[in-house]
Amino acid sequence: MKVIDISENDKILIIAPHPDDECIGAGGILLRYASQCDVLVLTDGRQGQGDVAPEQEKEIRKQEFEREMAWLNVHSYRMLDIEDGTLLLHTNCLSEYQLQEYNLVFVTGIQDEHADHKAAFICLKELVKRLGNVRMPKCFVYEVHTPLQTPTHFCDLSGIIGKKVKLIRFHESQLKELPYDRLALYNAEYRATLFRMPEKKIEVYEEVNLTGDISSTISETESLLQKERVIGWALKRWIKNLLIGRQISSQLKKKGINEIYVYGFGELGKMLLQELQKEEVKVRAVIDRRAEQFSKEKIKVIHIEEVTEYLPIIVTVIYEYANIAKELEQLGFDDIYSLRDLLEGEC
Repeated sequence: MKVIDISENDKILIIAPHPDDECIGAGGILLRYASQCDVLVLTDGRQGQGDVAPEQEKEIRKQEFEREMAWLNVHSYRMLDIEDGTLLLHTNCLSEYQLQEYNLVFVTGIQDEHADHKAAFICLKELVKRLGNVRMPKCFVYEVHTPLQTPTHFCDLSGIIGKKVKLIRFHESQLKELPYDRLALYNAEYRATLFRMPEKKIEVYEEVNLTGDISSTISETESLLQKERVIGWALKRWIKNLLIGRQISSQLKKKGINEIYVYGFGELGKMLLQELQKEEVKVRAVIDRRAEQFSKEKIKVIHIEEVTEYLPIIVTVIYEYANIAKELEQLGFDDIYSLRDLLEGEC
């Protein structure tokens, strides 16, 4: 393993899946080369560790990130605001970027246990594939949730480890359940000791090939796990709402809605039906692409083609809401609600 070599004329791009990953994994680079760094955050961070509603969480994390960037005085920064937890659906999100202008790129790795972190690497690979046979920068992956197995380079944090901790503490909302600031201290010491530099604190990276094939890297199982994470968040939010007496049916009644369709007969769809059965909101039918599998259900489950009247509709398939809503609009529905938005109180 060797010291990472960065000259004063090098241009650096740091890609972060969420606001705070950039300083947890590449804080040393940011501190030593701030004026040479462009920082790109891919998602809005709405599913972070805070206890507030996701829309509030999103704004809190944006403000924390902007304060960090202002303190660093980096060359430039930007957030793409892709919905947290859905990055695998947006692997073409870097299509407008030209990597040729950079000398080094830092990103989370394909082996990181977080699905959005894997997806960030795939986004970069997709960009490389699109650009074709042009000069590419050196690419380094940094560690956040999963330690790198074969780090190739390091940045010496001696004398600046306190400043790296300061960067992480800008993201105060994310330190309640998992204290990344303390973790950064321990990891910097552990990495230095492991590589026989006990007098130092270091941050490590692994140089990787951007042109190799990764077509099978993200398995169907991992994609399903990311969907389950989104569903898990929805269930958590639903329980909180019920505990404070906030029901979806009440929101519908305030809008003058007394009869609806429900789209999706999965776990969330069934929960919605159970809640609405106790109230005065009638469900005309459930719309599901697998309708024939539910012919014995008490509730009527139909295909979209069987709809005869375009009532208000709640889409419970939240992971694929954008595509489903577009399809429904094309068919004639104009009163479409996302279950996620109802849970967040955005409708």
